[in-house]
Amino acid sequence: MNSKKLPLSLLIVLFAGSLAAYIIFPHTIKTDMLSLLPAVNAQTDKAFSHISKLSMGRVNVLIGSAEPELLESAVNYFKSLIPFETEEYDYNRLLEYLSCYNYRLLSDEDRALLKLGKKGALAERALAMIYSPIGITFLPLDKDPMNFFVNYLLSLNFTASAFQLSGGSLTTEFEGVGYIYLPLDLLKDYTFSSTELLHALNKVEEAKTLTLSAYPKLKINISGIPLHSAYTSSASAKEGVAITIFSFLIILAISIFVLRSLMVFPLSFTVIALAFAAAFFLTSALFGEIHVLTLLFGASLIGLSIDYILHFIVEFNSKDSASEAIATVRSAIISSFFTSAAGFAVIFVSALPLLKQMAFFSMVGLLSVFLAVLSIYPLIYSKVKREKKPFSSYSINNFLLKLTDIWRGRLIAFFTRGRLKPLVVLPLITLGICGLQKNNSLHDIYTPDRKLLEAEVFFSRVIGVQSRPAFIFVAGAHSESALQREEELRPILEQLKANGGISGYRAVSQIIPSLKRQREDYAFIAQLLPGEVEILQSALQFDAAVTERIMTYFNEQAERYIYPKDIALLDSLILEGEGTIISLEGVVDWERLKALENEVYFLIDRVGGLNAMLEKYWSNAILINLAAFLAVSIFLALRYRVRKAAYIILPPTIAIITLLALFGYIGVNLSFFHIAAIFLVLAFGIDYAIFQAEDIQSDTAGIAVLYSCITTLSSFGMLAFTSFEIARAFGATLFIGVLLAYLFSPLATLAKRQ
Repeated sequence: MNSKKLPLSLLIVLFAGSLAAYIIFPHTIKTDMLSLLPAVNAQTDKAFSHISKLSMGRVNVLIGSAEPELLESAVNYFKSLIPFETEEYDYNRLLEYLSCYNYRLLSDEDRALLKLGKKGALAERALAMIYSPIGITFLPLDKDPMNFFVNYLLSLNFTASAFQLSGGSLTTEFEGVGYIYLPLDLLKDYTFSSTELLHALNKVEEAKTLTLSAYPKLKINISGIPLHSAYTSSASAKEGVAITIFSFLIILAISIFVLRSLMVFPLSFTVIALAFAAAFFLTSALFGEIHVLTLLFGASLIGLSIDYILHFIVEFNSKDSASEAIATVRSAIISSFFTSAAGFAVIFVSALPLLKQMAFFSMVGLLSVFLAVLSIYPLIYSKVKREKKPFSSYSINNFLLKLTDIWRGRLIAFFTRGRLKPLVVLPLITLGICGLQKNNSLHDIYTPDRKLLEAEVFFSRVIGVQSRPAFIFVAGAHSESALQREEELRPILEQLKANGGISGYRAVSQIIPSLKRQREDYAFIAQLLPGEVEILQSALQFDAAVTERIMTYFNEQAERYIYPKDIALLDSLILEGEGTIISLEGVVDWERLKALENEVYFLIDRVGGLNAMLEKYWSNAILINLAAFLAVSIFLALRYRVRKAAYIILPPTIAIITLLALFGYIGVNLSFFHIAAIFLVLAFGIDYAIFQAEDIQSDTAGIAVLYSCITTLSSFGMLAFTSFEIARAFGATLFIGVLLAYLFSPLATLAKRQ
């Protein structure tokens, strides 16, 4: 195939593939921050994913008041204002259901007394509770004369937190204010494409506003993952639009005031828009979904993609034909593309899903524009008349070229006149690099909005949990084996709780025992009940008919069992066919929990595990960068020979070293994302060096490199001011690094001088 037709053929295949991806594959935009995180362990990841999905649509509402009567009324009013279907936990209905199995549900304390044969202690406690003025009598005495179910009820730990069950609601007191907790389940795993999420949250906010108007003394706190999803989608969409508009304004300004051609803008806009669409659909097809932060980063692709267009347009104006112009810059554009693609390929091999998406998105977008410049632009511009006036003759270009010439002269003089001069700054560079600090934590992935963060912190303070969440996954092929293993583990957890290692926990077996334990509980009571009922009958003057009803009811329960699947409340703690999940709160003794891990019990410390993984990625990223640096050096050596390749790679290398020194002086804590972005600095910096080394005498090359740098800086500079730490780390690193790479790029001209 003719080499001139190859780019066009590849471009057609690329766009045809993206069109097929659009038709065949779904293109869901995700806002869930958890989807950014890599896999840790196949089994525990499945359990964590199960928990996460159930919480994706859950909104936590805390309604507080110092007046109990006012609080109950306000809660009912708030619930009446929620127009969409919500799923609240009906604890009264749950307890009524469980009461039917009261002779199979023993508290740990009652069970221990029965094992020790202390029947009298149980009878005495039952009598004391019945006669107590604050006694709880959930069941009629003819069904629960020993108050077994009452004791079981008091032992339940529904939330492993400060909440207590009162009147069917979860209540607590904090700083003299009573609170009722309303977990509102919006019932769907909302995505960025769904307007239902924003609609539902607006209704919750409206209900809050109206309730506060009706009850001014009330306190209402709303938190939960849906609010973060809404914030992520809204913030990233606004910032992506801002970056896009700003980048295109820069291109428009360059088209009018620099290139003196309005045709450049619509053509560039069309090509970049098609490239963006191809990147979007192919990324969605490969990953099954695309994250909204990928789109935010993709918006910066505009400033990068315009480079190839600028080099062609600038060269076109000084040549006799479009084919001659593309022939002049083809070599440099090809080298530039492959070095840029190599930079994103390095990021693609990282294990972090978001970075893979960003890298693939950018590579497809760059490839689209690259092929379009090599194929479509020569065809279109072959019919365009040129002014044949050098761009350097325009005053603004002439002024900027003079500035760059002055800088080039002084920079080259500094490095060539007196070989020891560069060594003067070496101690300063070394001191800055020695001052570098690293910080790899999940805070570098997502920093929530201040108001959202305050709401989450307040909720954590009220429920008494202020440590990172953790879980224990209990493996079991069926619920019975998992429940039995939970019951074996719970004494250890109780000891940890007593010693302050954890503040509480929530397990399925706390509410629904294993079938083995249900049978044992029934057997214990079968030995106790006949004799003790006679004692209670004598003490309480039971009628003989009451005693008969007690024994009849007890015997009817002989073959009745309760199963976890019967309780909707336990959905979040059961992974069907895999095992169960124990939720831990207020974890302090992490080492003791880690020591429990074996082939049955798996600690799920998502935050700690991912922080450790990011630390590992940090080290791996450095090694990958070094390997990629070597690969690029070999590529340049084969392309330009060793001496010229060394001068081409020199400017970005100096730029990276200077960048690290600056970060050390200004106190930037290097994260994995800074390291991942550094190789892009090398890739883009090599682009500028290549164009400088390819044609040192041409002002056209100088103008193209200058304005391609401006457009790149404008896009990545905007990223540095976004709401997301990942984007800020990339934006700041690339803005400073690319600027330094451009400033040092004239050193590549030393290759020609040699």
